[in-house]
Amino acid sequence: GEKKNNLFEPPPPPHNIHLHSAERCYPLPTSVFLPPCRIIPVRGKKEVKRERPKAAKKKKGQMRTNGFSAPLSPLQVVTWFLFPFFLSSFTALTLLPLSRLSPYLFVPGGLVYALAAVAAYHGYVTTKIDPCSPILKEHCRQAEPPRTVGGEGKKFCWVCQLHVESSTQHCRFCSKCVLGFDHHCVWLNTCVGTLNYKPFFRTVVTVWAFTAAMTAMQALAVGLWFSDDGEGGGIREGVAGLYGGDPSSAWGAYSVLSICYLAVLANTVAMISQLLDFHLNLRRKGMSTYDYVIADSKARQEREKRGREERAERRREEKRRRERGQRKVL
Repeated sequence: GEKKNNLFEPPPPPHNIHLHSAERCYPLPTSVFLPPCRIIPVRGKKEVKRERPKAAKKKKGQMRTNGFSAPLSPLQVVTWFLFPFFLSSFTALTLLPLSRLSPYLFVPGGLVYALAAVAAYHGYVTTKIDPCSPILKEHCRQAEPPRTVGGEGKKFCWVCQLHVESSTQHCRFCSKCVLGFDHHCVWLNTCVGTLNYKPFFRTVVTVWAFTAAMTAMQALAVGLWFSDDGEGGGIREGVAGLYGGDPSSAWGAYSVLSICYLAVLANTVAMISQLLDFHLNLRRKGMSTYDYVIADSKARQEREKRGREERAERRREEKRRRERGQRKVL
């Protein structure tokens, strides 16, 4: 009988294939060892052209320029609605009723609007600035960028595949290395680093200032409302002249809305005060938020390690105590 070809033995050569090989040998089975082939006619003959399978392109996150680049953060969109909500509520529930008592109360109200405008400006500047590493920015600007060289004050980013400043950190939300990385702010949808930390800190300070001023004026309005008896041209008559209602009644739509608005303002001021105090402490210690998180994580790991060692030592001591008790019994 005719001997069958083994799978690992070369098949007989086709008669119409021209092999460009230095040795007189035949290729192994294509389906087992070689990449897919494509037969291209060359001068009446056919040439076997070996093609390597194309590697799938790795999908990388698109590098975001600033906080206005897509995708937008949900909390950023919420901020765009909260800012005018606070100002419009302040106008309707605080400034207009208090102005019925004295027109001079428009002065602190104007101060609140001025602080809000400054906060909006600094927030816009913080969001608009690109905190990207200058080395990475110059690398992306070139059509054929050369290979970067490491050295003192530089480190290699395995995501961006180039040497950047040692103070940079790669942000996975923005897909870029940020110079002097502090943190990624979800409210502004941008990274905060060396290039935009100052306007960010000014934003926090001015937001705290105008929300605290609104809280103080709203607390004054609520206090005057419940201390007024509805007679003698107080705040209740002013509210009744603006929105209608019975000035002799202490509880109504205005009082409920004012109390709810005051509670929201108080919670907002408490949270912003905590954030401002946190950054003031960081500036005093000369640390960034990233450095604080890393140091806190290491300290927590050390505490957990000491706790495990103490628990293990207590278990060993308990085991030795039981063994001594058993020896005494014997």
